[in-house]
Amino acid sequence: MNTEITKLEQFGVDRGKLAVYQVVCLPENIFLSPTPNKFLEPSDAIVFGKLLKASGVNCAMPADLGLQTQIYERRADHKWLPITWIIDKLAIPTIIKVIGELVASSVKDKIKSAKEKPQAQVHLELYVNEHKGVTKISYEGDEKTLIKILKSIE
Repeated sequence: MNTEITKLEQFGVDRGKLAVYQVVCLPENIFLSPTPNKFLEPSDAIVFGKLLKASGVNCAMPADLGLQTQIYERRADHKWLPITWIIDKLAIPTIIKVIGELVASSVKDKIKSAKEKPQAQVHLELYVNEHKGVTKISYEGDEKTLIKILKSIE
């Protein structure tokens, strides 16, 4: 994670500012973008962050860190979440709840016309602070498997 922290510092994010949050949501391309004016933030990420904050999680969004992003909306049934850095594992149960709410809301409208319940796909890059460093998980798949993974690191 040191290389990621160094990259954040290059874009003007203060390392000390990160420590005050339980969860930090970052633009999905922050570690790939050569310049700070190319950051992309999907609309699902904004909803995700707002739900975390409304649930009592001390969550930083890109704007809270002084990062400017371009917001865009994907037209697929998938949920594209931000790069999510879990600094405090106590936030994991709330993250699980919020992911469930997001996926349920996208599937609810499709159930009426579908013969089988559609399975929404979730895209998430996750960093979790551990005692020995940081664990990185890149995930693309169904919500139920993601929740099992999150529960295993609680």
